[in-house]
Amino acid sequence: MSALRFLRSTSLLVALLAGHGLLAADLVPDPLAAGFAAPPAEARPRTFWLWMNGNVTREGITLDLEAMHRVGVGGVMMFDGSDYLPAGPAGYLDANWRALMTHAIQEGNRLGIDIGMHNGPGWSSSGGPWVTPELSMQQLTWTETAVSGGGRIERELVRPHANAGFYRDAFVVAFPSLPAENVPYDQVLARVSIGGAEVSKMALSDGLFDTTATLSPEAPLHFEFVEPVELHALTVLPSLKGRFPRLQVEASLDGVFFNPVCSVESPGRHGILAPGASAFAPTRARFLRVIASREGEIADLVFHRAPRITDWVAKANFDYRVTGQLVLPASAPASAAIDPATVLDLTAKLQGDRLAWDAPAGAWTILRIGHTSTGQKNVAASAAGRGLEIDKFNLAAAEFHFRHVIDQVAADAAAVGAKGPTTVTIDSYEAGMQNWTANFPDEFRRRVGYPITAYLPALFGRLVGDAGVSERFLFDFRRVQADLMAENYYERMHQLARERGLRFFVEGYGPGNFDELRVAGLADVPMTEFWTRTPWTPNRVVKMVTSAAHVYGKPVVGAESFTGEFKTSRWLEYPYSLKILGDEMAAQGVNLTVFHRYAHQPHPDAAPGMAMGPYGFFFDRTNTWFEQSKGWINTVARTGYLLRQGSFVADVLYFTGERSPDPSQYAMPALPAGHTYDLVNNDVLLNRITVRDGAYELPEGGRYRLLVLPPDLKAMRPALLRKLADFVAAGGALLGPKPIFSPTLEAYPEGEAAMLKLASQLWAPDRQGPGRVFPAGTIGEALAALNVAPDVTWRGDRPDADFSWQHRKLPDGDLFFLANRQRRDESVVVSFRGMAGLQPELWRSETGDRRLAAVYDSDADRALVPLTFEPAESIFVLFRRPAAHASAPLRKDGRDLVSGALTTTPAPDASGTFAMSIWLKPDTDLRAMPKESTAGRIDEVGKFYAIPADPGDLRFGPGHATAGLAVGRNGIFVVERTSDSCPAVLVADVKISGWTHVAVVYRDGRPRLYVNGVFVREGLASGKVVHSGVGSPIPPVDYTLNFNGVAALTRAAGQPPPTSRGQVFYFEGNSIPPETIVGPVDDAAIAAIAAKGPPAPGLPVVTGLARVGNGVEALIWESASYALADGRAVDVKVPAPVKLAGPWRVAFQPGRGAP
Repeated sequence: MSALRFLRSTSLLVALLAGHGLLAADLVPDPLAAGFAAPPAEARPRTFWLWMNGNVTREGITLDLEAMHRVGVGGVMMFDGSDYLPAGPAGYLDANWRALMTHAIQEGNRLGIDIGMHNGPGWSSSGGPWVTPELSMQQLTWTETAVSGGGRIERELVRPHANAGFYRDAFVVAFPSLPAENVPYDQVLARVSIGGAEVSKMALSDGLFDTTATLSPEAPLHFEFVEPVELHALTVLPSLKGRFPRLQVEASLDGVFFNPVCSVESPGRHGILAPGASAFAPTRARFLRVIASREGEIADLVFHRAPRITDWVAKANFDYRVTGQLVLPASAPASAAIDPATVLDLTAKLQGDRLAWDAPAGAWTILRIGHTSTGQKNVAASAAGRGLEIDKFNLAAAEFHFRHVIDQVAADAAAVGAKGPTTVTIDSYEAGMQNWTANFPDEFRRRVGYPITAYLPALFGRLVGDAGVSERFLFDFRRVQADLMAENYYERMHQLARERGLRFFVEGYGPGNFDELRVAGLADVPMTEFWTRTPWTPNRVVKMVTSAAHVYGKPVVGAESFTGEFKTSRWLEYPYSLKILGDEMAAQGVNLTVFHRYAHQPHPDAAPGMAMGPYGFFFDRTNTWFEQSKGWINTVARTGYLLRQGSFVADVLYFTGERSPDPSQYAMPALPAGHTYDLVNNDVLLNRITVRDGAYELPEGGRYRLLVLPPDLKAMRPALLRKLADFVAAGGALLGPKPIFSPTLEAYPEGEAAMLKLASQLWAPDRQGPGRVFPAGTIGEALAALNVAPDVTWRGDRPDADFSWQHRKLPDGDLFFLANRQRRDESVVVSFRGMAGLQPELWRSETGDRRLAAVYDSDADRALVPLTFEPAESIFVLFRRPAAHASAPLRKDGRDLVSGALTTTPAPDASGTFAMSIWLKPDTDLRAMPKESTAGRIDEVGKFYAIPADPGDLRFGPGHATAGLAVGRNGIFVVERTSDSCPAVLVADVKISGWTHVAVVYRDGRPRLYVNGVFVREGLASGKVVHSGVGSPIPPVDYTLNFNGVAALTRAAGQPPPTSRGQVFYFEGNSIPPETIVGPVDDAAIAAIAAKGPPAPGLPVVTGLARVGNGVEALIWESASYALADGRAVDVKVPAPVKLAGPWRVAFQPGRGAP
């Protein structure tokens, strides 16, 4: 019971049996119980340990680790970074730093704390000043030259741009100029001017970054051609200063009247300083005008007289782009494409910068192609650790970096008899793109079976073969690079760690060219991250990484946990405030918490001490509650220990497609309530899945009833389609559209023809044989057709009961985890699929308590278990033995009090004129207060609803909405939610501190806000019939939530915006359940309610109900006569409340600034 309850009531522990002891005798000690009671070290939470820009001391190291040991932290991951702070005396890998690291390892050995580290300085990814340009991330760089053949050509070819002073030639290729480009560009372009001043006409078409032009809205860039030309595309190179402004392009035949053609944006810099490009409808023009949205520089702007590949910059990995499933582009005229058979390799004919070639007759285009460093440096490294990122496609680069960092640290520790580091981590990927490595041509041919040379022009936007052939080549190009990144970077680092006995942790996601599921799944411990108070997204990477762990058979899933930002953290968190979020992530599959973060405190007693700038929650020894956190840490350890036992249970495998990059994190399908899923990729389907007894089965035991293809899938490689056909033939069920082309040039076109024939057979309406293929429909409809009932459902005494949950299959039973998502008591009856006839055991990680459930029932194959949850409480329900006793419903004064039957009491409905009243105390600010409006949707990021609202039109009909209330320390707003809108109709920037009464009074459809009984402001009338949100049911699982940032990305990935998944973002703070006041309420009534102060919280009638021996034990809160179904009874007299009167004495920690 909570402290507040203890002060307000008294209770009795009543045994309705002949027995004693809190632990039921039926619970025989076993290894699972032993690990739950005392979780092993590997299950204990870890923390990121931030060494801030060399500000590190021996004394601080010892004090930090001893403090962690006292509260039960199991290990650390040392990160060195943050050059935005003044540099300290310990420069990364200098003698002082290495001695301090050795000291940390020695202290960790002494205290039993694992000392791990990030693989290099900074947060991402692998780099430092020891990395030479040759070993750094590489990009393609090129220049183009037009020549006339029919004789010997000896001329200088312009050397392409070089970063960091490094350049190597890769290829020189030539091809017959396309008919539209037979005349060189410099001969068709008459003049170029900026703001009326003429400039060198070829300065902006030399392919180099060091000749630039400054544009502004007042000084447009003008191109004049000798005569009208047909244009199809343009390419813009940024200057070395970075991104160029948005450019609007207009065309004219007479130089007077201009029509818009296109606009072009500068790609965000993802490692490579990438060109901008636009392919547009054929446009005939003599004059072009380019208007910049702001002042900025460009290095090149070239108009193309022949078509170019749409989005070639991203398709050739110069830029990172989240895209949908692969599609075939529209065909182009044969005259627009280069015949691959005509592409000549002239590489051997280049000596230095001079080409000597006997050129056949005709016009030729020559590409000089090389590679240079991207110039990308490690993110947020310390000043002494700042340097180039290693080449992610190069085995030698990974080995060099690992040996330079990890082996040095390990050797130093070994020299003094210490063992460490024990773990190596690669943080989430933030190093950007690369699109070449020195031996890439050999790797490409080895992996796809054909040479790259003939298709090289496609890497710079040119059509080769035709549009479909070019698209397939670019798919192969990206896929090989994704494979190289997975194998030569991530897997090689993993091998190096394994050879040294180190565990390898990876956050395998981010804007890079790789398959996120594959990279996440290859680690010893896949890691994800989640942020407190959802600062930017709905923590989407968690489900992706836990899926990777499940489908790749990794039992432990770590998470960078409770990462915070300035607006919503800043010492505002405490364990209870983090409990619901931690449990929700545990339900999604996280079972190793890694706190973000503990900032190393170099000073022994400075407070609040060192911080990681504005980031992270403040899990430091300087925090006021740090020394009291052991109970919470034990709770987290017990939860993590149980959730790594057995295998994850889900009904659906959701295939993410065959893209590269493959941003699986954006796949968030909405399943019917009570079902869950794992994401899966091509690699797992081909190599780890079999079908047995109608289920898709993993080697570790995971089983799924339905495989789902993305609804926009059109492409599939032949090998995967053959595997799907095998699955269906073995009895598997498949939902999704028929693929209509193969995305690869491997075995093309014969392989595609065979694939299409097989696809037609598999998706044939009259197909006979085992298995099921659903060509369309929802996941819910397919599961229903397969008779797959929900795994877990619940019915609460209130309609808005909300839980996170997970089901795991154990060798000897089934384990369910349920977590209350609200800070209030909850009484529910939970229904578990397939558990009828088994004895439920109730395990509570907060206390370590294990009980046999006293009350349970069956409905067909389902077990029905009544459960009472305290605020934010989680309970494990374990089924592993047949029920040896009959259910023992508890009755109060002759009526069932706890039984398998429970009636949901709907909240009173009110519309038009009513009031919503609540007492609350917010923990944090609302992030990004919305603007008042009566239409549209607010951004749901960082919004915390004290009174949530469901879509009112779905419950009451068109024209209706439900009112909800969000409150933070910085303000209040009221929303009116429907299925397609959620505007904030009232917004008030008011400061809220301590326990506060908030009332929203609707009068004729218009909201009025009162704070502590005082009128604040009136909002907008939307014209809808508005209902009170108090007690409104949780939204449907497929209800769309608007996260502004992620919505655009999910659409680009071919996925719908994130859905509610049946969950609500609840108020971050403490509150007393709200009430609806039906009918008119005047100002005096609101003031009177506020004047009374917060009411005492409601009390449960009974808690802790458990079977002990042949009877039942319970914690009784009300005087009455209580009885079991068999007639055993006891009259309970709860003593009167004890009033604690007199003065209070409050003691504060010394040195904290308190009185």
